[in-house]
Amino acid sequence: MLFYLIFFFTVMPLIELYFLIRVGQVIGAWNTVAALLLMGIIGGTIVRNQGQAIWRQVNEKLARGEMPADSLFHGFLVFVGGLLMITPGFVTDLMGLLLVLPGPRHLLLKAMKHEMAKRVARGQVRFYTNSSQRVDFTSGPTGPRPTRDVIDLEPDPDPQTDKGPRKDQ
Repeated sequence: MLFYLIFFFTVMPLIELYFLIRVGQVIGAWNTVAALLLMGIIGGTIVRNQGQAIWRQVNEKLARGEMPADSLFHGFLVFVGGLLMITPGFVTDLMGLLLVLPGPRHLLLKAMKHEMAKRVARGQVRFYTNSSQRVDFTSGPTGPRPTRDVIDLEPDPDPQTDKGPRKDQ
């Protein structure tokens, strides 16, 4: 984790600065500024459109009673892509654009799912319940799964106290 922090806060700005200077030498300083502004405007428009589409997908899935897990991950990736696109620089704009556009985003999500499945299969991912007990999901679909007690919060009607519906209802 420390490596990523050092990379994003020290190395990445140096890479961005290098490319800004190189592009500025080729197309000029004002054209570089204009290109960065144009990328920001285009990126903001794409982020807004993709965010609205994902929001509709989440609401449609919830209305059908489905879990919108993929749509939520897509929303997260669009959010991160939007953050990268508002960061000035060509490299972060390119990375943000790859997260915002649907095609590369789908490929990235597929790769992330595949990597997570491999880590779960190797036992590198641990799941904990609210009581901090470790739950083992490495035994596969045919192996033992954690069992949980079902607590029914609806009380059974007591025939002695339940007189049926009231007359004033």
